[in-house]
Amino acid sequence: MKAAKDKNWEVLDFFQHKPYDGVDDTKYTTKQPSVVLTTMRTEGTWKLKLKADEQAKPYIWIDKNNNKLYDYGEEVTEYNGFVEFAQSTNTIAVYGKISQLYCQGNSLTNLDITKNTALTLLDCSNNKLTDLNIVDSTRLETLLCYKNKITSLDLSKDTNLIFVSCNENMLTSIDISKNNKLTALYVSNNSLSALDISKNTELRALTCEKNMLTSLNLFNNTKLETLYCAKNKLSTLDISKNTALNLVSCEENDINKLNLSENKELTSLYCYANEIKGQDMTNLVNSLSDRTNKKAGELYIIDTKNNEEKNVCLVADVAIAKKHNWAVFDYKGKENYGKNPYEGSTTSSSHIATEDSIRVFPIPARSVLNIRLPYSLSDKSLTVTDASGRVVMKTNTTSAEKEMTLDVSSLYNGVYFLMIEDKIIRFVVCR
Repeated sequence: MKAAKDKNWEVLDFFQHKPYDGVDDTKYTTKQPSVVLTTMRTEGTWKLKLKADEQAKPYIWIDKNNNKLYDYGEEVTEYNGFVEFAQSTNTIAVYGKISQLYCQGNSLTNLDITKNTALTLLDCSNNKLTDLNIVDSTRLETLLCYKNKITSLDLSKDTNLIFVSCNENMLTSIDISKNNKLTALYVSNNSLSALDISKNTELRALTCEKNMLTSLNLFNNTKLETLYCAKNKLSTLDISKNTALNLVSCEENDINKLNLSENKELTSLYCYANEIKGQDMTNLVNSLSDRTNKKAGELYIIDTKNNEEKNVCLVADVAIAKKHNWAVFDYKGKENYGKNPYEGSTTSSSHIATEDSIRVFPIPARSVLNIRLPYSLSDKSLTVTDASGRVVMKTNTTSAEKEMTLDVSSLYNGVYFLMIEDKIIRFVVCR
């Protein structure tokens, strides 16, 4: 600009038709905080969204060609939406004191934010990152790094974190013991075998689905409102201290009982594909909060399209749930978004023995039921229940014999279920 004016040329802004003083490129320097991004793409479009304090905005620019020098047009003027520009190199740098960076979906293989400690929010989700160094990002409050290939994540210095989403990575462990401000933690679709959240007493939302958890201690998380822990290996789930819970999703585990008597705020429960049956199922539905004169609760109790389903919810159990104003659903492999009204089973198990494993006759029985068994079921505990799941008879199968008789003369007319280990067969008494 100075050279043009020295030669007596007037420089104008073409669009505004006003004198133009030019860009002060001395403020666009590399000697300021920076973030370096590297993509695996060889061509395409960069897409970034930046946020910064007003006093920092005049100094922020993007080195789009990675020449370590400011070139015309590299200054950032858009802070409300995404900045998009054609890729000319696989590495770029953002210079300036930015406080928020959204760089999701850029096929990043490396992201260096160690030279910008001002970040309070980072969204680097849906990339190809295998590691992420945020040790120096002590001001970070929100971290979204889901859908990457990250194998470890050190959050020990990021004590201001409130929201963390690292779903769909390759984490085998995560230490959040220093992050006691956390209110939301999303760690689903990883390879976690343990998760210690005992120090995270401010947690309102926890999602840890599709891991390898065998236990989950929630005793200290009394503010928890939503819990997603489906598709793990949990055999028990104690939520008696989590009285603020309104949604629990614990389907596809190995849970055999669930007590909801302390969960008065609960409105939705997904617990299909577990091992809850008999008296434990009856106890579950009896422990549901009474939602009379409120919006009906939603109980997703069974999935008849899941071959691993071991829950058994009888007609009588459904009636109890409905009495408490809970709608009972068959998930049916997500058909109709899982909202398929369920009236209950007339059998006391989802596993009905086939004829070549157990055979009973005559049907209907009058006073004696003949039972033909394979040798593998000799000398086993035998239980008979009525249609409501109530145990009416207990004995043992005979040893070293393939056939035994059962005196059913004391039973009333009706449908009954004979159970030996996980084998169940239906029979009828009629006189």
